[in-house]
Amino acid sequence: MKKTFKIANYDFKRLMFNPITLIGMVVIFAITFVAGLIVQPKNTPVYSATTYGVSATQIFNEFANGASNKEDTKRNLLKHIDQAEEYLEIQDDVYCLEYDNLVGLSTNLQNLKVQVDKYAAGLGYTITINQIKSTTTSLNNFVEEYSALPEFSTKLIFTKTQFQKLQTYAHILSTAANSSSVLETVLENLDAQSDTFEDFTLLTTQLTRWTIDAKSVASFRQNYIAKATAKTNKIYEAMEELASSASHETDSKKAAQNVSKMRSLITNYKFTCENARKAVESELHLLLKKHASNYSKLYNYTNFYTEDLKMDLALINYHLNQDNLYFKQYQTPLNFNQASYKTTAFDYTTFALGIVGLLTCAFAIFAAYKLFGRDRKAGKMDLLFAQNATFSQVFWGKFLAILYSIFFCLSSFAVASLLWGMIRYGFVAQPILLVFNTTKAYTISPIVMLLIKLFSMALQAVFWAVLTIFLMNISRKFELMFGIAIGLFVFATLGNHFLNTQLWYCLLPFIHTDITPFLGGATMKTGFLASSLYTHGNFYISLIYCIVVIVLLFAFTKQLFKKN
Repeated sequence: MKKTFKIANYDFKRLMFNPITLIGMVVIFAITFVAGLIVQPKNTPVYSATTYGVSATQIFNEFANGASNKEDTKRNLLKHIDQAEEYLEIQDDVYCLEYDNLVGLSTNLQNLKVQVDKYAAGLGYTITINQIKSTTTSLNNFVEEYSALPEFSTKLIFTKTQFQKLQTYAHILSTAANSSSVLETVLENLDAQSDTFEDFTLLTTQLTRWTIDAKSVASFRQNYIAKATAKTNKIYEAMEELASSASHETDSKKAAQNVSKMRSLITNYKFTCENARKAVESELHLLLKKHASNYSKLYNYTNFYTEDLKMDLALINYHLNQDNLYFKQYQTPLNFNQASYKTTAFDYTTFALGIVGLLTCAFAIFAAYKLFGRDRKAGKMDLLFAQNATFSQVFWGKFLAILYSIFFCLSSFAVASLLWGMIRYGFVAQPILLVFNTTKAYTISPIVMLLIKLFSMALQAVFWAVLTIFLMNISRKFELMFGIAIGLFVFATLGNHFLNTQLWYCLLPFIHTDITPFLGGATMKTGFLASSLYTHGNFYISLIYCIVVIVLLFAFTKQLFKKN
């Protein structure tokens, strides 16, 4: 055992305390901190109303009576709830105004075509150039107005291809209509575009008018609009009461506590309004995706992961069902307005580790190559065996050296980043981070979240180290195996971003090494929650799967090392 630790300590010093590694760490420290100054890390949502006053009463007055369109005043926040209600009112309507307008345009264009056909046949036509321009102008206006509509502001559904065709038709007809001031010339140019009229008519008959059943609309109103409205009323009453009592407060300590309470209430008011709109949009997205055969091809609708929307809805329902008016949600996915949030030491540290995490994995690959490849090629392993070290002692000693190096790098960066974050940003008062898996929501301290992030990155680095050691033991072409390990690492890094919904990719262990998606955001968008295979998986499934793969690969590699 002593010999194992002696080998581990010796190799650890070789890996970490050499000029190249030390200079590299200093450079990475510098780059990370500079990047943290230039790039704004994701903020923790805390309302910063103290800009407008030092007392709770002043903060309340600014919130309740603020007229600025750029800030989170009561009037502006309630627009979120109003917007959600507008979406549902549109679903309640029997008619679709945009579709009626489009049918009217189609009729006008058909009448125009009749006049064009009469002109082409040498028959009498009764149309003026102003009537032609009026028709084509109305079509252009429709295209512009529809393209500016936000999601769920109409029941009329275009695919991206259909809307591109509509834009093309509008441009062609408008060009022909404005090609000359002579009526006959215009009619001749329109006649050359005769097929466009037919294509337009065909397009209007292929469009979808989307309808939602009344039961779902009523459910959304009750679950989100009604709950949000009731909660904002309770919060506002508490704010009025606090503002009234705070105006007579003379004790400076209690006055400061009142300011903190007022900010917390405003934060919760903000979340409540934004959550109402976000929830309705998420529910409508999910329903539309069921209705449309290929949702990603629809015009003017953002693409999304179904699991992401379900995650948002889990958070929103948890928040709206909370009775505590001073409840705070520190969670990035509900961040709609960065101006009302501030960066904290934990945000900065997580941001810095996001940069360092991949570099640590790359370093773990190099460390495994150096200790199990280059040392074997240079005969350093033979020297250890000549000193009566067993295969097990050498293997464990070198593996422990890699573990020491991984945790040394991550902990050094974490401590340094946290200290720098404290100096530059500071902590959040009474920090609580709301996170959840697929079964329940729960609260967690940001420091615990940071430790989970470190553990996840260490797990990734260990995985890549074990995989590289395995490659070093299946061939004596160590440089080639090192290149293969780097290649797999690059493939996995890109694949975790772009292939994480592919069924075959979800079977690979790469996607499961980053476990932080289950606890609020990850360096890479990976994990079972973002996969098509394990839609209903959770943190424990992913963690067990990853550890089992590492343990089995490690055990097989150890036997292979002894055999070789």
